[in-house]
Amino acid sequence: MWIKEAFKEVRHSLDNIQISQLFQIPGQTLKRFEIESLNVIKFSFPRKVIQGHIHDRDMHGAQLAVLLSELRL
Repeated sequence: MWIKEAFKEVRHSLDNIQISQLFQIPGQTLKRFEIESLNVIKFSFPRKVIQGHIHDRDMHGAQLAVLLSELRL
Protein backbone atom coordinates (compact mmCIF):
# COMPACT_ATOMS: atom_id res chain seq x y z
CA MET A 1 0.00 0.00 0.00
CA TRP A 2 2.92 2.37 0.57
CA ILE A 3 3.62 2.36 -3.18
CA LYS A 4 0.26 3.98 -3.94
CA GLU A 5 0.86 6.58 -1.25
CA ALA A 6 4.37 7.30 -2.54
CA PHE A 7 3.03 7.61 -6.10
CA LYS A 8 0.41 10.12 -4.99
CA GLU A 9 3.01 12.14 -3.10
CA VAL A 10 5.40 12.21 -6.05
CA ARG A 11 2.57 13.01 -8.48
CA HIS A 12 1.57 16.04 -6.44
CA SER A 13 5.16 17.14 -5.85
CA LEU A 14 6.32 17.03 -9.48
CA ASP A 15 5.54 20.24 -11.28
CA ASN A 16 5.64 20.50 -15.08
CA ILE A 17 7.44 23.84 -14.89
CA GLN A 18 10.07 22.29 -12.65
CA ILE A 19 10.56 19.43 -15.14
CA SER A 20 10.78 21.70 -18.19
CA GLN A 21 13.40 23.83 -16.41
CA LEU A 22 15.35 20.74 -15.39
CA PHE A 23 15.46 19.47 -18.99
CA GLN A 24 15.91 22.99 -20.38
CA ILE A 25 12.97 22.71 -22.75
CA PRO A 26 10.01 25.02 -23.43
CA GLY A 27 7.16 24.19 -21.06
CA GLN A 28 4.58 24.12 -23.84
CA THR A 29 6.38 21.19 -25.52
CA LEU A 30 6.26 19.00 -22.40
CA LYS A 31 3.52 16.38 -22.22
CA ARG A 32 2.72 14.57 -18.99
CA PHE A 33 1.09 11.16 -18.74
CA GLU A 34 0.04 9.71 -15.38
CA ILE A 35 -0.69 5.99 -15.35
CA GLU A 36 -1.98 5.32 -11.87
CA SER A 37 -2.49 1.59 -12.38
CA LEU A 38 1.28 1.26 -13.02
CA ASN A 39 2.40 3.98 -10.59
CA VAL A 40 4.09 5.76 -13.49
CA ILE A 41 4.49 9.36 -14.55
CA LYS A 42 5.88 9.78 -18.05
CA PHE A 43 7.13 13.02 -19.52
CA SER A 44 7.41 13.35 -23.26
CA PHE A 45 8.85 16.11 -25.44
CA PRO A 46 10.35 16.43 -28.91
CA ARG A 47 13.94 15.32 -29.24
CA LYS A 48 16.57 17.56 -30.84
CA VAL A 49 17.49 14.70 -33.19
CA ILE A 50 15.63 11.47 -33.86
CA GLN A 51 16.47 8.42 -31.78
CA GLY A 52 19.35 6.46 -33.26
CA HIS A 53 20.67 9.39 -35.30
CA ILE A 54 24.45 9.61 -35.48
CA HIS A 55 24.27 12.76 -33.29
CA ASP A 56 21.89 11.23 -30.74
CA ARG A 57 23.80 11.41 -27.44
CA ASP A 58 21.22 9.63 -25.30
CA MET A 59 19.55 6.81 -27.22
CA HIS A 60 17.32 5.61 -24.35
CA GLY A 61 16.93 8.75 -22.22
CA ALA A 62 19.17 7.39 -19.47
CA GLN A 63 21.03 10.67 -19.04
CA LEU A 64 17.73 12.45 -18.45
CA ALA A 65 16.74 9.82 -15.89
CA VAL A 66 19.83 10.75 -13.88
CA LEU A 67 18.60 14.34 -13.70
CA LEU A 68 15.27 13.13 -12.38
CA SER A 69 16.91 10.88 -9.81
CA GLU A 70 18.73 13.88 -8.35
CA LEU A 71 15.58 15.99 -8.11
CA ARG A 72 14.50 16.84 -4.58
CA LEU A 73 10.78 16.66 -3.95
